[in-house]
This record gives sequence, C-alpha cells and structure tokens, in this order.
Amino acid sequence: MECECRPSELLFTQTTISSTFTNGTSIHDLIDKIKREREYDSGLLPLEVARDRYDGELYCNNNRRLYLFRVLEKEGYISKIRVKVVNSVRPKAAETGHRIRFRDGTPIRNY
Repeated sequence: MECECRPSELLFTQTTISSTFTNGTSIHDLIDKIKREREYDSGLLPLEVARDRYDGELYCNNNRRLYLFRVLEKEGYISKIRVKVVNSVRPKAAETGHRIRFRDGTPIRNY
C-alpha cells in the first residue's frame, strides 16, 4: 500500500547512518543541490516503511533518504513524500526512532 506522509512522521530503524549514499554522493551535497535547484525527483521510488504492529508508528527502512527528506521538510522545501508500507514489525533496538547520527562524525543538520 502506498500513501503520502510528512517525513517527520516517520521513525528511523537505525541509530547511525553513513554520510554518503552507496554511489559516494554526500547527503549534505544532495540536500544543497535540491535546495539550489528547488526541485527533487518526485518520481523516485517511495520510501519503504514498516508499521509497528503494537502502536502503529511507521519505521523507515531507508534511513539516509529519510534524513535527507526530514532536513528538506524542516527547511520548508517539501511537505510530504510517498511511502510504501511493506510489512509490520517491532524495531529491535529501544533507541531507534527519533534520533540519528552519522557514523563518521559529520555534523547533523536540524531535522
């Protein structure tokens, strides 16, 4: 099932993320590019989320993209994104959800 929601409504499934995507692109460089060009590819695949079967919270499987979209939402560049609910799960780590940090120590922007 696909739907739209605010990035701030989604929770992280990890406590740390890489500051670059697998192709080597810096998350912050991509955020700056999107802000400069005032557009992002809304045709991108939707974020995959899992609904917690106990409290209904949505946990995102795409943590780097979620961070990117949360920054863009916080700074007023987007309001909603497409998500695809793929299954129901209970996150393993109690600290997952609201906070994230970069593994390499890169500073986190407000989200």
